[in-house]
Amino acid sequence: SPDDWSPIAQSPALYGAVGFDSAGVVDNSEWDCENTTQICEVHPKCGRIAAQMIQYPFAGDKKYASSWTDKAFTYQQAAQSGFLSKTNSFFFDEDGYHGYCHSPGKGYCWSYTACLQEMLKWLCSQPETADHCCPNDEVKHACQQDVNGKDCNVCWDTKGVETFAEDDQFIIPAPAQEVDHETLDFIRPDETDREIYAAAAASQQHDEHCEVCKFLQDAAREDKREWFLIATDEACSSRRELCAETCGFTGSVDEIDDWDTCNEEALVDSCGECATAA
Repeated sequence: SPDDWSPIAQSPALYGAVGFDSAGVVDNSEWDCENTTQICEVHPKCGRIAAQMIQYPFAGDKKYASSWTDKAFTYQQAAQSGFLSKTNSFFFDEDGYHGYCHSPGKGYCWSYTACLQEMLKWLCSQPETADHCCPNDEVKHACQQDVNGKDCNVCWDTKGVETFAEDDQFIIPAPAQEVDHETLDFIRPDETDREIYAAAAASQQHDEHCEVCKFLQDAAREDKREWFLIATDEACSSRRELCAETCGFTGSVDEIDDWDTCNEEALVDSCGECATAA
């Protein structure tokens, strides 16, 4: 409704988590956290992906739980242990749909943080993201065996950890990756590479030009030089500009319908370098 301001309360955290701002909303994502409850020792990009995975419904259809009754209900919905967990749908199906995190309803701060943890579990269970989004091999194996299992815990609870402090800095080392020298050479080519690339491009252009010349010369011998026959042939349909230039046409290709035939003299001049010319 027009008087429902609850989405405004959710927007800073949501847009900040995914690294964006929105019109009229201040991004407070750089504020220091005053009450850390969980530590997730994974690559930061996993957290950004997890936030994007719950952009729906938290961006609109997961309404703010304003009353104490609604807060209590959302706590029950997000319960992950104890007898309350047996009464909710706080788990993934085989396709990655989460019964609570991906469905409309009521939400509160613990709903959002609980769903972030759930999305991290899913990322740890998938082979494409597990190397970056699992804290260790033991959790990786557990999540791949059963993403809803009790041993699939990507994050650890700070409560009861005497050595934990809010100002602790957690540096997560990136997983070792093999260097793809071929890719690096392509990204950072030297002068020799540039000469090779230029020669290969010139060779490809030469081959395409001579293929067009062969087709046009055959068309001229068979007196099939009308443009509508040339332009629709496989050899020229994707190279209309090249075929037009080879035939000696200098105007816009869009105006080529007014041009009747392929110029044989232009073919001789343009195709002299091709061994297929006769």
